[in-house]
Amino acid sequence: EGCSMERRQILNAFGARVVLTPAAELTGGARQRAIKYCEESNGKSFFLNQHSNPHNALSHINGTGPELWNQFGEQLDTVIIGMGTCGTIEAEYLKGKNPNIKIIGFEPTSNACFSGGPKGKHKIIGIGPGFKTDNFKRSTDRIDEIITVTDDDALEHTRRIPRIEGLLVGVTSGAAVWVAEQLLQRPEYKDPKKAVVVIFCDSGER
Repeated sequence: EGCSMERRQILNAFGARVVLTPAAELTGGARQRAIKYCEESNGKSFFLNQHSNPHNALSHINGTGPELWNQFGEQLDTVIIGMGTCGTIEAEYLKGKNPNIKIIGFEPTSNACFSGGPKGKHKIIGIGPGFKTDNFKRSTDRIDEIITVTDDDALEHTRRIPRIEGLLVGVTSGAAVWVAEQLLQRPEYKDPKKAVVVIFCDSGER
């Protein structure tokens, strides 16, 4: 129930039957229902298990990781990553190139399970699944800091980005920009040679 109508329509266009689960159950509830459905399907379906599958990290190891390193190299200081499945955080590529690169994760203030906070509903679709994923558990030593973002701050910055940057992005991207602004106010980020990277991982069209 928490997903946008546009996302549902896209899945319908591909021929999928969309089954809504209670928003209060968050991603964890939908995940458990999906697992049960696959178990009862007599081998006709399977569960990709993106929250636990080690192969989740490969898209960063083989894609965004090398891309960022090739563009920024030693200037790359910090990467800001939304904490959903935590596949990008689990990937070791950038820390392998330079162990001093800081990985900053962010999650909803009202559903801050990764940082030991409360579990609750939120509007930042794409992060904050409501439980600690296996990908996260395997990568806690790679996270330098976790910052929480309120729904209001994420939504405000999501509305600002198209007007200022001309990019139609989703609410997770808005949250990422808010986190970047908080970091850039710190004294250690005043060095103009330090590159702070924000990944826009969702689209405003859905």
